Amino acid sequence: MIKKLILLLKSKVLWFSILAIAILSVLIFVGSFKYLNAYTNHGETVTVPDLRKMTLEEAGQLLKNQNLYFEIMDSVYRQDCVPTEIIAQYPLPGRKVKEYRHIYITINSVVAPQTKLPDLTGKSLRNAINILANNDLDIGDISYEPYPFANAVIRAEFEGKEVKPATQFIKGTKIDLVVGNGLGDTKVSVPSLKGKTLEEANFILHGAYNLNIGQSIYSENVSSRDDTINAVIYRQFPKTTDEKSLRWGEFIDVWLMKREAFEMMQDTSL
Repeated sequence: MIKKLILLLKSKVLWFSILAIAILSVLIFVGSFKYLNAYTNHGETVTVPDLRKMTLEEAGQLLKNQNLYFEIMDSVYRQDCVPTEIIAQYPLPGRKVKEYRHIYITINSVVAPQTKLPDLTGKSLRNAINILANNDLDIGDISYEPYPFANAVIRAEFEGKEVKPATQFIKGTKIDLVVGNGLGDTKVSVPSLKGKTLEEANFILHGAYNLNIGQSIYSENVSSRDDTINAVIYRQFPKTTDEKSLRWGEFIDVWLMKREAFEMMQDTSL
């Protein structure tokens, strides 16, 4: 058995066969490597061009000249772009990629998405602006009209005309707001506030006259918190009149002192 193995190892046919297999393996490996290099364009790269602001036709022609392709991944709507205009891309311009690869793009939508105008009447200006933003609408011009409540929305307008809640608009549309200036057209007389606390005066002015307290000036003898709460008005400006001289929302300045001092002043004036 050993003799046969020795004779086999000395056989030229065996070694020739082994050599032939080795050469064939090397040729297969080299051939496969060259084929893969050719198939994958190993080492051949292309610089990604900037496709943004191009139309699909322009981008397609440019990429074709560079052995590249594009694929639409998403669409959004922007008023400042034309329909199908390319807004974003990946990979970014300047990157190196292999030939025949895809560039993924985002285009401007052909159809503008719409939203409904929310009800803004009576809302504060700040609140109305936030509500518009949450509904994908922008704030346009802000104008003021006489109204007893300052910065309260009176109505919404578009292109100079009033628009009602639930009206459909393209997202991003600018909505104009007309808000109150805190002053109404209606005029009222000036009531007497003498002898009233600040709380009582506010109740009278707001409830019956749509007027407001302006400056509140306290006498030197009003020092503690209790003194301030219980202090009464002894002077006001404008003075009391039956003539309708103040508009809704205007102010009356008041001077206050301790109630005891006010009562003593009243007694001495009798």
